[in-house]
Amino acid sequence: MTLPPAARVVVPVASRVAWPDRRADAEQVRGAPSGTPVVLADRRLGSRGRLRRHADRLGVSIEAEYVLLPTWEHPVFVSDDGSESLRWLVRTLGTVPPHVRRGRLALEAGLRLWLALASAGAPGERLAAGLLTAVAPARIVVGRRR
Repeated sequence: MTLPPAARVVVPVASRVAWPDRRADAEQVRGAPSGTPVVLADRRLGSRGRLRRHADRLGVSIEAEYVLLPTWEHPVFVSDDGSESLRWLVRTLGTVPPHVRRGRLALEAGLRLWLALASAGAPGERLAAGLLTAVAPARIVVGRRR
């Protein structure tokens, strides 16, 4: 599987792209010399923790984490994984993409709830940012082999 064009913008040239759940990709990263740029990718729910665990296991020092929104197949935005960046992005540009048909009502309700939380002051903003970073499935981690 390859990276979407939108994600290639933040990936260093000559990086080794790996899907860490694939044995051959994991072995390629393990065999890379120290200092080699590495990109770990995942598009499933829970990808944040999973990619961090894989980076640690494969000897990759994380330099940056990015979220691809709204989906891996149709990324419109590549955002830094920081809560401030994601909060601004969703507040400013948050909408359900027009191509989404399945689950559209649930996504619209979730977006409205998220926007209400994000507007509710400090506790709501922190909760909203935490929810988004927890559920955003499409993610890449950029780092270097230790």
